[in-house]
Amino acid sequence: MSERLKNTSKGKILNSDIKWRHNIIRKINNYTLIDTNNNKVNLSELIKSKKYTLIDFWGSWCIPCRNDSPNLIELNNKYSNSNFGIISISEDVNTKDWLDGIRTDKTNKWTHLIDSKRYIQNDLGIETIPRKLLVNDKLEVVGVYTSNFYGKYNLENDLEKYKLK
Repeated sequence: MSERLKNTSKGKILNSDIKWRHNIIRKINNYTLIDTNNNKVNLSELIKSKKYTLIDFWGSWCIPCRNDSPNLIELNNKYSNSNFGIISISEDVNTKDWLDGIRTDKTNKWTHLIDSKRYIQNDLGIETIPRKLLVNDKLEVVGVYTSNFYGKYNLENDLEKYKLK
């Protein structure tokens, strides 16, 4: 990118995104989080149960996150018969808002966990949401996505590349 482009608002956003992708931790550690039934859940075990898992970082107050719910539902419907799963991890502090968001958006078809202290996001270097990580059953991050049309397009291309049609 030229210096002139780097200094534009879009250039700065792109540069920030490139740096973030370069610096992201490439392996998921083990975490115990709470699910919608107030049960402790081992994240690593959930991830290992599928060949590929999309981890969706979101919050009920985050409009772009909520606007992406139809895309997640579509992906879940399209790939749920394959060895693919979705885990949504919210950084909500208020459990009622979190559960209301899941109910309103009708995203209760997959596992939802809450990480109100942002332990995972902080460990991974995720500064903003929405963000999505594609993780294989060895807990390795194999894809990083933002939430928008292009993120969905890139994610679906990767899922097809990994033969999850």
